[in-house]
Amino acid sequence: MPRLVGAIHVATRAEDLGFESGAEILGQAARLEAAGRDLVRLDLGEPDLPTPPNVVEAATRALRDGVTRYTPPGGLPDARAAVAEHVSRTRGVDVEPRQVILTSGSTQALLIVALALVEPGDEVILPDPGYPLYPALVRLAGGVPLPVRLREEAGFRYDLDELAACVGPRTRVLLLNSPSNPSGGVLPACDLEALADLAERHRLAVLTDEVYGDLVCGGERAPSILSVPGAEARTVCVDSFSKAFAMCGWRIGFMVAPPWLAARLEALMLPCSLCAPSFAQVAAAEAVRSEESAAARRAIARELAVRREAMVDGLNRIPGVRCHRPEGAFYALPDVRGAGGADDDAMARRLLERAGVVVLPGSIFGAGGAGHLRLSCGAPRDRIAEGLARFGGLLGEA
Repeated sequence: MPRLVGAIHVATRAEDLGFESGAEILGQAARLEAAGRDLVRLDLGEPDLPTPPNVVEAATRALRDGVTRYTPPGGLPDARAAVAEHVSRTRGVDVEPRQVILTSGSTQALLIVALALVEPGDEVILPDPGYPLYPALVRLAGGVPLPVRLREEAGFRYDLDELAACVGPRTRVLLLNSPSNPSGGVLPACDLEALADLAERHRLAVLTDEVYGDLVCGGERAPSILSVPGAEARTVCVDSFSKAFAMCGWRIGFMVAPPWLAARLEALMLPCSLCAPSFAQVAAAEAVRSEESAAARRAIARELAVRREAMVDGLNRIPGVRCHRPEGAFYALPDVRGAGGADDDAMARRLLERAGVVVLPGSIFGAGGAGHLRLSCGAPRDRIAEGLARFGGLLGEA
């Protein structure tokens, strides 16, 4: 039932989205910064690095050339073709331009897929710990989030038997995120093959969120379930330019789906935003076609890997803190229970208020994140070092 807020009734879907604690911490951080407090921001899920210059130039040129109008809902034909070529090359599967829909970031793509695949009461299997917006998006579509634990002791992989036991008559979608936010875990090819088989046996759709796919140890892409033979018939792949190309504010992403589903996803773009920004689509095509931007992407991945290693090493030197070494993405998820952080929300607030370090409590990422904190390596190296020094100093006061 809607409830009265101020002078009007507000729908329940706008209440209790599940990440209120994190929003409160970020709001407090903003107020402290506005008051002049020096904060170390280890909370932001975006790199501080610049967008490749050739991508910026492509967008600037497009704006000057008048590419400022609506595009078809699926995107500019040239941009769709560029992304299709990119996905075919990086996942080893044939993708046609008509299977690609350009979106205003990957979050919009995830919501559109949920709207297309989930009826009220349908279940969606989600990773736990996982991105806090996943359950919110499922609930907005009328679905039921079904979190399944990623096992930290196994490198944040699923217990496949445990996952299979969770599938019921109302389960419709298996959502994967590899590399993972917040853990940095990467699902190996053998797990993806088993998950593809599970999805086929139970007639599940697979939604794979691969926004961190380029950011893995060793410089190679993370394995994709889209590469498993036959899996493409039931898989929607969502990706973004935000992380790998340092384009978070551009709000440009894409989804790739089987042709029969792509047409329906494209139709859902109309009530959501009509289309993705036209000039950003031109920039996206440049990003995936140019060797200059490919070199920049590799440099971004290397820099984030250096920061990630330094952060994990620093965390593991703090008494009572234990941090699994991520295989990808640019986060760390240290277990702080041994340092008095069983209440991770309280520890995150304490770090902010007393040490001026902004992190997120692990519990907002699900039950599997309880007793952990999520730290981002998107900050410069010197700020990461400063944040770790403040973190260790605060614990040393206890």
